[in-house]
Formats: sequence, C-alpha cells, structure tokens
Amino acid sequence: MKRTIAMMLTVLMMAASSAGCGKSSAEKATEDLVKDLTGMNVDLSGDSGMSSLKDDAGNGIQVGLDLEWPKDHMGDLPKLEGSIISVLTAETGSSLTVQDVSREDVDAYMQELKDLGYTDELSENEMTGNSFTFSARKDDGVVQLIYTPEKDDKASTCMLIYGIDKK
Repeated sequence: MKRTIAMMLTVLMMAASSAGCGKSSAEKATEDLVKDLTGMNVDLSGDSGMSSLKDDAGNGIQVGLDLEWPKDHMGDLPKLEGSIISVLTAETGSSLTVQDVSREDVDAYMQELKDLGYTDELSENEMTGNSFTFSARKDDGVVQLIYTPEKDDKASTCMLIYGIDKK
C-alpha cells in the first residue's frame, strides 16, 4: 500500500511540474492505469497546471498553483491568505501547503484561530531560522500550523493541518 501511494504521489508531482496544454496520450494512459490500480479518479492536466487524485467521496490529493480552499474539509477554519500549492483531504481533515505567506499574515491568522476558540492545548514553539509551529484544539477540532520563512518573505511557506479528533 505504501508503495502504491508513493507511486501515485510521484506521478502527480511529475505531472504538476510538466508544462504544456491539453492532455497527452501518455497522461491519459497514466490516468487510466492509476484508476485501474486504485479505483481513484486521476486528472494529470487540470486547470492551472493542477493534478489530482481523488476517491469517489472527493478525498485525495491535489497539487498545482492557486488551488481552492477546501472549506468542506477545514471545519470552521478561516482561509489562510496566500497561494495554495497542495491539498490533501480525508474524511477527518486536511493538510494544505500555502506559499507566499508573510509572518504578519501568519500572526494574524493565529490570532483569528484563538478568537475562534482554538485555545485548548495551545502550543507555540519558535524553531531555528525564525520557523515556528502553532497547535491548538477546540472541541474535537485540532489545528497545527508550521511556518517556514525564506529570505524573501513572499517565498515563505506554511503547512496547515486540520483534523477531527474522534476519541
């Protein structure tokens, strides 16, 4: 199973990094092969260079530029400003990678989360190079944010993870 997931992620990453218009016969053949192996729907040449792998319930992975905020998988979390470049969705939550996020944007977002009541088990940890993590809980919702700055603030990335804790 791990090998299959690794293969699918590799296919998606290769497709996302390739340029061009339209769907090639190789892309179509790869989509059909992955669907036959996994039963999941694959789109290797979606809009804006997006590639996706999803099951019938809409759970899966997307990679590309300026992806949509997956509000159906993010509970009551507000949208984090920036360019979403990857989305992993499941029944119990999501993981996003957002680029072009400044430290000020992230600080304001963390305050929004606190204002929404994400204060239980609150943890904020500064790491090396001005990176930091933030995690908190509200009821059965758990949020974690990992911020990695670059010299050019606009190149900074943030990973945002939201999950539902089904105890």
